Amino acid sequence: MDQGKHTDNVWAVLPVVFRMLTGKSCILPALIYFITLTSFAQDLTIRKIVAAARDHQPVKFASVAIRNSNHGTYTNLSGEFSITCRSSDSLAISAVGYKKVIYSCRSLPDTILLNEEALQLPEVVVSATKHKQHPISLGLYNKKCSGAYTGANAAALYIANAGHLDLHITKVLFLLSKLTWIYNKKPEFYKLLVRLKLYKRNAFYSGPGEAILPQDITEEVSEKQTSIVFNIDSLNITFPADGIFVAIEFPGYYSDGHFTPFNSNDQNKYIQYNAAFTNQSDTPASWIRLDYENDWRPLKTGDTVYNFNFGIEVTER
Repeated sequence: MDQGKHTDNVWAVLPVVFRMLTGKSCILPALIYFITLTSFAQDLTIRKIVAAARDHQPVKFASVAIRNSNHGTYTNLSGEFSITCRSSDSLAISAVGYKKVIYSCRSLPDTILLNEEALQLPEVVVSATKHKQHPISLGLYNKKCSGAYTGANAAALYIANAGHLDLHITKVLFLLSKLTWIYNKKPEFYKLLVRLKLYKRNAFYSGPGEAILPQDITEEVSEKQTSIVFNIDSLNITFPADGIFVAIEFPGYYSDGHFTPFNSNDQNKYIQYNAAFTNQSDTPASWIRLDYENDWRPLKTGDTVYNFNFGIEVTER
């Protein structure tokens, strides 16, 4: 229902109901109710800064999520963000290496300070052992692309460790697909910023679970580039025995040298990237995240199984 019509109806009905119950005029009570109702429904445009509590340095690419919704945005290179929310909403602000904070949209400080958090990374093993030079490719990165998916803030593929082998992850690979035409014209592409995410498998629902990447790793993707390779050999990450989710997130893009964070109202993001997928797989293993927190959902593709063209390279330890 339209908000204006809703409040008009309330305004019209309240005097009658109040007079029937009390026999008195209800102009003042109805006015108070009306002001209260509209104030709680008010939209707020918020511009704030996210910084580290330790040194007050800006936290770039932090996630700013309107809780219980798919709406949100990211901070820019200066830790700044702008978002429109309702006065009754709450915001969750999070970043790799920091504790998540939650604020009401009505009571946000000008600078939101994040405290550092020690990540629990049981699958990360630091070793001086030299790795063999013959990588093994796992996943679906090399499969023929049969289409692409857009509309999610992040996309993930589960890769099993079939033999529960002791393997070391050296690279993570992603394939993107870009639109050739939209609205009868070629779209204008910008340099895209993507972020690598790695997750253990959640034991309860088999989707992405605990994050196992010890730092924030991003990559700038040029206008014509469709293949993305993250070299993480130096991090010495062990391939978990029960498999891993490799994921890619899309915080924003660069236009005229300036970084612009994506937000839930930015239609431009739907033409800047498409996560390539293949139908050369029999088992559903792909998940998408529509919100700006951690609400992962299986990719629904109907009768045909489609999975993202993502993969990893591993070596024996």
